[in-house]
Amino acid sequence: MRMFREMAIVVAMSVVVLGQARTEAAPRESSAVIPKAAKVHAEFKRNPLRLKSGAIGRIQGWGELEFARSDDEGTTWSTAVQISEPHVLAYLYSEYTPIVTHSGRIIVPVYRPIGRRDFIPDKAHFTNVALQGDNWAHAGSHAYEPNSQGVCFVYYSDDEGETWQRNANDEMMITLDYSAGGHWSCTEPTVVEYSPKHLLMLYRTSLGRLFQSWSSDDGTNWTPPRPSQLAAAQSASFLKRIPGTNDLLVVWNQASGDEIERGLQRHRLSSAISQDGGATWKFHKNIACLDKDDRSYVEPSPVRFYAAETFSPRLPPNFIMSYYPHLAFWNDRVHIHYFENTKRNYKPAGSETGVITISLPFSWFYAPRADDDFNRPRAVDSATEHLPPPPGEW
Repeated sequence: MRMFREMAIVVAMSVVVLGQARTEAAPRESSAVIPKAAKVHAEFKRNPLRLKSGAIGRIQGWGELEFARSDDEGTTWSTAVQISEPHVLAYLYSEYTPIVTHSGRIIVPVYRPIGRRDFIPDKAHFTNVALQGDNWAHAGSHAYEPNSQGVCFVYYSDDEGETWQRNANDEMMITLDYSAGGHWSCTEPTVVEYSPKHLLMLYRTSLGRLFQSWSSDDGTNWTPPRPSQLAAAQSASFLKRIPGTNDLLVVWNQASGDEIERGLQRHRLSSAISQDGGATWKFHKNIACLDKDDRSYVEPSPVRFYAAETFSPRLPPNFIMSYYPHLAFWNDRVHIHYFENTKRNYKPAGSETGVITISLPFSWFYAPRADDDFNRPRAVDSATEHLPPPPGEW
């Protein structure tokens, strides 16, 4: 437990800085550590991990991943060790997705592209549009093109980053109905340890759900990706275990298949709790959405491919996109950092994107939905199968 508390503190401090929260809106509990956070973020750059020995590790790189450690709280660093193979492009969805498990193993969930990458000229990722007011706007998200297929796997280290290897059953890709339903991309994995040596990993997909895999041997082997009970747009999620419990907290873009096809894909940022290792989810809440009357639970649509129509229906005047959440725990509160986009111009290219940082008590995620959910203070700057958790405490 000490390891998890210290790791949470380091990550929490970095998230506060990354959110660029204005001083007057910063959470009271974390204001005293902001000077320390600035130093941590400046020194560590990416992903501070509290190792079991008490040292700190960091993972750096984009495509070619490296690991370095510090035994003096970031004053000096070891020579970087390469994690990924020289011929493999391995991507972290976020610098905060790697974890250190109860045994001390470092888990780095990654994804890589497969297939040709020259189908879409001039990096024109967005192919679907809708009217927003009197202007054309992008509808939906990217990664629906033929050049955006991906597979996921895990690198892990049992010697605090000196040597690295892949999970034993290697790359994971979605296969439906024993290949009769096709093979589908999964990317941007996020992982959590919900009890010792038992891990859950969630994937971004275009199939109307987050997909998930379990490991019962500390990440060495994983089950094939299967659909979760979380209705989802094709967007990244973030998953963490609430300190002092075996409860899992996920924050993700909840959406129905119909909403996705109408171009509403990242308009609802929701949270849910699992108390059985990811088999089921409850206490659905909305962290950000279009209005206070929006539903907080979306019934999952059938598993199939969903994408916005080429010319989608007009977007609502209050349309926003809230996406790429990051979570950290500090003083019995959850600090959430995410991006918010209020205008997505088609031509000329560009959008209006801000960074949102909010702080909520643990109790909020378990409580029934309240009318004042939309008055939360924030800082703004421009399952189908499961492995049950084993008995026992941490």
